[in-house]
Amino acid sequence: MSQRAVISLTADEEQALRAKTRAGTTEHRIAERAKIVLLAHRGKTNLEIAEQLDTRPARVSKWRRRFAELGLNGLSLCVLPQNDTLFPGGFSMANSFRRR
Repeated sequence: MSQRAVISLTADEEQALRAKTRAGTTEHRIAERAKIVLLAHRGKTNLEIAEQLDTRPARVSKWRRRFAELGLNGLSLCVLPQNDTLFPGGFSMANSFRRR
């Protein structure tokens, strides 16, 4: 079993995450990610966080690890396909996501 990512927040990071959880205009998924990180910072396990937020431990693990690797930017990062795999009809997932 892999080790869970240790989360240690600066005062500015904690303030930014708290603001995301309180703002009525924050997307639900972003607010949930912020809550995951805040609870991890308090020393909660992935299972405890998942139970408290009524979500899956795998989701908690994903966002905890993403924050540990990329910081605040990692919480809103959208990973897009990098290859040009072609599907029937010549459709490419990578090309459909690229800005034109």
